[in-house]
Amino acid sequence: MSTPPAPPSPAPSGPHADHPLHEARDLTGGGPQAWIRLDGTVYTLRITRAGKRRLVRIAVDDDLAGLAPGDETTPVPPVEL
Repeated sequence: MSTPPAPPSPAPSGPHADHPLHEARDLTGGGPQAWIRLDGTVYTLRITRAGKRRLVRIAVDDDLAGLAPGDETTPVPPVEL
């Protein structure tokens, strides 16, 4: 079952009227999830079945981007407890 498109949002007004407005469902291409990158940090935007949004940081370090998928080594030393 597909989610019906959301009605158009009203145009922003007030002190933030010059900021761009992006519909979350446009970012996800109509699906439930999209990846968003900001300065090397990757986030996942997920729209739940209840229509709520979840924005979660999933990668924080560009150094990890070069690791092969099967690489089990770590650039981070183990923590002593």
